[in-house]
Amino acid sequence: MSVAPMGTRRKHLGVAVYLNMIYAVGGRDDATELSSAERYNPQTNTWQPVVAMTSRRSGVCAVLLMCMICVNELM
Repeated sequence: MSVAPMGTRRKHLGVAVYLNMIYAVGGRDDATELSSAERYNPQTNTWQPVVAMTSRRSGVCAVLLMCMICVNELM
């Protein structure tokens, strides 16, 4: 099975899993850091944009804490 491409190309992103969805948050494209986020539904093989973070971040970790995805910069 091949996975559909994300809506936004990104690297150095944070990833978390919640309710069987994979969340990709922040990171950077080839030019700038990103505040956007999207989630992947493996049942439908689709990515969907979700609410963006309030600031641009890359080199982050994402963890699930009390039903919330928390994002923190590693450096």
